[in-house]
Amino acid sequence: MESQGFKGSKMTALLLSRPKLLDQEPSRLKQLTEKVKKLGIDPGSKIYPHVVAIMSSMSNKTWQRKIELFKTFGWSKEDVLASFRKKPLILESLRRSCRRPWLIG
Repeated sequence: MESQGFKGSKMTALLLSRPKLLDQEPSRLKQLTEKVKKLGIDPGSKIYPHVVAIMSSMSNKTWQRKIELFKTFGWSKEDVLASFRKKPLILESLRRSCRRPWLIG
């Protein structure tokens, strides 16, 4: 985990919020951290462990559904990603909504 940017208090924060990450294969953790970096989130930032934790809790399909849901409200994909970079919980809070297919499209 240290090789993916988790040291000291960041590792503690991550494991407290998502203890199931300990069960993840190292390759899965690496994929998650690479995806988070591609979103423009610096591994040195305070939100980095939270974003990795949030991303670990959803599939790519769920991620796309959440973005599509915001688009129905007139947001662009970049608007959603910019908001996610500032407040990562914005997409996690839609967990229940994305399970209801009638809300999308």
